Amino acid sequence: AEADVLYDQVKDALNADEFQTIADIAAVVAEVNADATVSKVTYRLTKLVEANIAEKTDVTIAGVDGAKSRKVKAFRLVG
Repeated sequence: AEADVLYDQVKDALNADEFQTIADIAAVVAEVNADATVSKVTYRLTKLVEANIAEKTDVTIAGVDGAKSRKVKAFRLVG
């Protein structure tokens, strides 16, 4: 199997202390990999959760300018 560089980059972008949203993780990965997209990062995050390397939760993001708050998925390394 070909080494999945993006998988490792997504893993490296995570930390064990705090949950990070997909958008935040994708932004970090995009700094080192121009080919990284939110959907590609999300796929790797799902794989990391399946492997028990990462865990996910729902976090509420406050709305801006009267917009409703919304729930988004957030991830962190299993400590």
